[in-house]
Amino acid sequence: MSDDDAYERADEMCAAGNALFVDEQYDEALEKYTEALALAPRHTDALVRRAQTKLSLEDAVGALADADAALEIDSTHDMAFLRRGAALLALKRPAEALVALEKGEAVRGAPQFGGLLRKARVALAESGESAPATAVDTATAVDSAPAAAAAAAVETLPRRAIVPLST
Repeated sequence: MSDDDAYERADEMCAAGNALFVDEQYDEALEKYTEALALAPRHTDALVRRAQTKLSLEDAVGALADADAALEIDSTHDMAFLRRGAALLALKRPAEALVALEKGEAVRGAPQFGGLLRKARVALAESGESAPATAVDTATAVDSAPAAAAAAAVETLPRRAIVPLST
C-alpha cells in the first residue's frame, strides 16, 4: 500500500472513529483511531482525536501522550494544544495546562480555548501555585536565552556606561 493509500485509509478510519465517538462508543472509537495510526503513524488528526477519546475514557496520561506526539509532528496544531491542556487539567497540573492552552490560542485564536483557559486559571488560583509566564513569554524566553543573558549583563554595568542611542 502506498503512503497516499495508507493516509486515505487512515482518514476513513478516523471518520469511522468520529461517528463512534459522537455515539459515545468510546472504546470502539479508540480502536478506529488506533487502526488509523497503525496505517499512518504521523496522522496528527488521529492522534488528537484519540487523545480526546482517551480523555472521555478518563485516561489523561494516555491523552497527554497522544497530544504531545501530535505536537512533535506539528507544533502548530491548535487542537493538540487544546487536548494537551485538557489532559494536564485532568492530571491536576494547572500551570502547565495554562501554558499549553495559551499557546494553542495564540496559534489560531480559536474560541474553544476560552472555557478551558478560564478553568485552568481557576484551578491554578485554587492550587496556590504561582502563575507561569504566558505562552508568548515562555516561547520568547526559550528562543532568546542568549539575548536574555546579554540583557542581564548590561544590567550589571554602571548606569553611566550605558549611552542612549540618538534618534
